[in-house]
Amino acid sequence: MTVRVIYRFRVHHADLEAFRLAYRQVVFAHGRAGHASLESTLLIDDEQVVEPLEVIAISRWESREAWLEQRNDEVDPEAYARFRELCEVEDKQVYEELELLQGGDPLDLLARTFDLTDDQTDRLFELVLWVEQELATERYGYARDNAIPPPIQERLRDPDFLRRLREAAADQEPDLLPLLSK
Repeated sequence: MTVRVIYRFRVHHADLEAFRLAYRQVVFAHGRAGHASLESTLLIDDEQVVEPLEVIAISRWESREAWLEQRNDEVDPEAYARFRELCEVEDKQVYEELELLQGGDPLDLLARTFDLTDDQTDRLFELVLWVEQELATERYGYARDNAIPPPIQERLRDPDFLRRLREAAADQEPDLLPLLSK
C-alpha cells in the first residue's frame, strides 16, 4: 500500500535555499537509483517568524517496506551529508494512503460531461478504470494498483485515452458508445 512520510525539519532562514537544493538532490538520487519513491513536496508557512524555520516534507512511496529498505544515505552520500548539515530532523511519521482524491468527484464529472444517468455513470466509470489498468500494464508491464493516474479532467482531454475508452465501450458497453461521441 502506498505511504506518505511526513517529516518536520528545522532550518535556519539563511540556509533555506541551500536546504531546498540539498533536499532536491536527495529526492532525485532516489529517483535515479530506481527506488520506489513516487514524489515529494516541501512546505513552509511563509508567515513564520521563528528561528529556525519549521519546514515540512511529504514524501510518497510505493510501500512502507520500500521506504524502510531504500531510505539510506548510500543512494548519494554527499547529498545526504549536505542535507544533514542544513537541517535538524525533528520528527517523521508514516501514514498509509487510504484514498487520493483529485479534482473533485469523478463520477459527477463523468455524469455532467456526458449527460449520463446514475447507472450509465457507474458503467462508464468501470470502463475508465479498465482503460487505466490497460495503460498501467503497457507502461509498467503489470496493472499497478498503486499507480495514481492524472485527474479525470486531464484524461478526458487526452485523445488517446478517449479513443481507448470508446473502444472499450464498443466492446463491453455498446449502448454507451453514442454517449461518448457527444
